[in-house]
Amino acid sequence: MKAFFKILKYGFKLSPLYLFSLFINDIVTALNPFVALFYSGKILDYLLSNTSVDIIMKEVYIFLAITLGLNIIKNISEIFINWQIRLVDQHLYLALINKCLSLNYTQLENKDIKEMLTKADGGANGSGGFGSFFYFGTSAILVSLLSLVFASLLFTVGFDSIVSDNESKLFLFLNSPYSFLVIFGLILVILVISLSQMKKINKISYNFYLDNVDSNQKIMYILDTTADYRLAKDVRIYSLQNTFNPLYKEFVEEQTPKFRSLSINTGKLSTGIFVETALLLFASYLYIGAKAYFGIISVGSIVTTVGAISFFAQKLIDALTGFSQVSLQSKYLINYFNFIELKDSTQTKNEEALIKKENTIEFNHVFFKYPNTNEYALNDVSFKINPKKKLAIVGKNGAGKSTIIKLIGRLYYPESGEILFNGTNINNFTFDSYQKVIAILFQDFNLFGFTLKENVSSKEDHIDEEKVKHCLDLTAFDYNNKTKLSQGINTYLFHDLEDGEELSGGEQQKVAIARGLYKDSPIILLDEPTSALDPVSELNVYKSIEKLVNDKTSVFISHRMSSTRFCDEIIVLDKGKIVQRGTHVSLMKETKGIYYQMFSAQAKYYQ
Repeated sequence: MKAFFKILKYGFKLSPLYLFSLFINDIVTALNPFVALFYSGKILDYLLSNTSVDIIMKEVYIFLAITLGLNIIKNISEIFINWQIRLVDQHLYLALINKCLSLNYTQLENKDIKEMLTKADGGANGSGGFGSFFYFGTSAILVSLLSLVFASLLFTVGFDSIVSDNESKLFLFLNSPYSFLVIFGLILVILVISLSQMKKINKISYNFYLDNVDSNQKIMYILDTTADYRLAKDVRIYSLQNTFNPLYKEFVEEQTPKFRSLSINTGKLSTGIFVETALLLFASYLYIGAKAYFGIISVGSIVTTVGAISFFAQKLIDALTGFSQVSLQSKYLINYFNFIELKDSTQTKNEEALIKKENTIEFNHVFFKYPNTNEYALNDVSFKINPKKKLAIVGKNGAGKSTIIKLIGRLYYPESGEILFNGTNINNFTFDSYQKVIAILFQDFNLFGFTLKENVSSKEDHIDEEKVKHCLDLTAFDYNNKTKLSQGINTYLFHDLEDGEELSGGEQQKVAIARGLYKDSPIILLDEPTSALDPVSELNVYKSIEKLVNDKTSVFISHRMSSTRFCDEIIVLDKGKIVQRGTHVSLMKETKGIYYQMFSAQAKYYQ
C-alpha cells in the first residue's frame, strides 16, 4: 500500500492532467453501459404497458443525449490521456538517462547496479511502466468498482416490483432484502478466494521475472552485439556467430522450463478464478430467474438486471485483474525508484573548484586496488605535479599508469591516502565543478554519432567553430577533405544517428585529442594519446601539444617515449610503485634502469 501511494504521488507530480483525464474517462467508461441498460429496460416496460409514443420518444431523446454527451467527454479525455502518457514516458526515460550519467564510474561497473538498471528499465517500460500501472491497473480498478456500484443499484433498486398475493416462504424471501444479502455474501467469499489466487499468480510472475534478470541481460548483450555494425567485421571474420548462436540457445533453454512452470501454475490459478466467477454468475441468474418466475420483477427489469449481472461478473474479474496488476506493477516500479534514488558518491560538498593561477595536483601515499582484486594497482604512490609543469608517467603495460589518470579524474577513489588539488582533497569538490578544471584523453576513448564539430566541442550549446578548426589543425586532422568529409566539420560521424562517415583509428584519435584541447582546462591529462598514430605523426602531434600546454599543468601517460623529452619531470612506474623519477637527461644516465631500457628500445623511431 505504501508503494501504491508513492507511485500515485509521483504520477500526480509528473502530470496531474493525466490523472484527472483518467479519472473523468473512468467515470464515463463505467457509466456508459448502465445508462444503456437502464433506459433499455425502462423503454421496454413503456412499450409493453402501451405508454404514449410522446413519452417513449422523450425517454429515447434523453437516452441519446446522455450517451452522446458521455462519448464526447470520453473522446476528449482520451486525447489528453494519450498526449500526457507520452510525456510521462519521456520523463521516466530522461530520469533514467540522467541517473546513469550522474552515477559514479565505479557504480556503473558494479554488476549489482547493472542489474538494478535492468530492473528499473523493466519497471519503467518493459513491464508496462506508469501507463500499465495507471491505465490497466488503477484505472481498471476504478472503472470496475464504479461499475459494481452501478450494477448493484440496478440489481437492487433498478426494477419495479409487481404486486402478487403469493405468500410462500420462497416468495417472501426473494422479495426481501435478505435475498440480496445472500448473493452479496457469495460475492464476498468468491472475491476473497480470487484475491488470494491473484496474489499467488503475482508472486509466481514476479519471482519468474527476478529469476530471469541475468539471462535477459545476457540475451540483450548478444542481440546488441550482433546488431552493432562496428563489431560486424570481427563477428564475421572470426565466425563468432558460431559462438553467439549456441549461447543464445543456452540462455533461452534456461528459461524454457521456467516458462513452462509459470504457464502451468498461472493457468491453474486463472482457471480457478474463472470457475468461481462462473458459479457466481450461475447463482445470480438462478436468483433473477426465480424472481421472474414468481412475478416479482417486470420484463424490462429482467432485461436490465440480467445485463447488470453480466457486467457485474465481468467487472468483478476486471477489478481482480486490476488489483493484481497494481500489486505486480508496484513491485516493478519500486525497482525503478530504487535505481532513481541511488545516491551518487561523487557528489560531496558544494565547494567550487575555483581555477587559480597556479594549479597543482598531489598524490599523498595513495594505495588503490580494483574491485574484486587482491593486488594493489598503486602501492604507496606519492608525487606532486607543479603548476604549469609537464609530467610524463611511463612504464610497462600494467604498471599502474592509467590508474593514476582514473584516480585524478575521480572515476575511482583511493583505498587509502589522498589526492589534493591546490592543497584540498579532490573529494571535497562537487564532481561537476572539479571536472571543469581537468581535461582527460583516455586510451580507450569514444567518439559519438554526432557531427565532427560536436564531437570536438562535446556538443556544447554555443560551439566556437574557429576554435574547433584550430584544435583539429593542431592534430593535423584534415577536415577540409571533401571526398571524405563532404560537410567539413558539420559532417556526421558513423551511422548511429545519421548516415555519417567512418574514420580510421588514427583519425579518430586525432579528433579525441582535439576534444581534449578544446576543453581548454588548466589541467590536461593524456593517457596514451597517440597509440594509433605512426611514430612520425606521433612526434608531430606531441610538438603541437607541447606548444598548447605551456601554460597548463599537464600529465602524459605512455609506454612510448616520444613525449618524455619535452617534459619537465618523468616518473617511472613498475608494479604500482614509483621506481624512478627525474628528467630525461638524468634518467638516461641510469643505464640499468627501466627508463633507459625502454627509451633505448624505441630510440630509432625518434632520431
